[in-house]
Amino acid sequence: MTLIAVYIKVCLAMLQCFNGGTVVAGLESRDKFEAIRELIHSAPVFNGVDTRNRITEAVVQREKILSTGLGRGVALAHGTTDAVDRIVIALGISRQGIDYEAVDQADVHLLFVIINPPGRQVEYLLALAAVTRMIRDEDFRRSLQGEAPAEEIEGRICVAFSESVKNYYQVPA
Repeated sequence: MTLIAVYIKVCLAMLQCFNGGTVVAGLESRDKFEAIRELIHSAPVFNGVDTRNRITEAVVQREKILSTGLGRGVALAHGTTDAVDRIVIALGISRQGIDYEAVDQADVHLLFVIINPPGRQVEYLLALAAVTRMIRDEDFRRSLQGEAPAEEIEGRICVAFSESVKNYYQVPA
């Protein structure tokens, strides 16, 4: 497979990351590990109790190594497990904030969980980079914290994520 073919495959896979059941508005947990568990066990995109437990274990173990609280009210918790066969991303929104030990010590209001299967590091890193670029925009972050229904927030994220991927990872001619 040529480099361009791999590149196209990666970009197309990433554009499918935000599908139905990826947003949980109204996380209640204030502790970061409980918030991670709450998001994973509440988001329909993570199917099955066994799958959810394995994903939770992978993300919590990664979080124990170093906080993924980026600052500005955002955390990007992530992990690798064979409990999934593709990259899955979910967003939990906390109105009151999560004590997350973020780099700026501010509470987290937007908790992303990114999980990938082993051997998919290129897609994983591209997804992390795309989400990171997307959340740099303060207006966009605020739009996610509004009172909109989860489906509308998913739509906003999907559009922003797709634009981030398309604009940043344009296929060379």
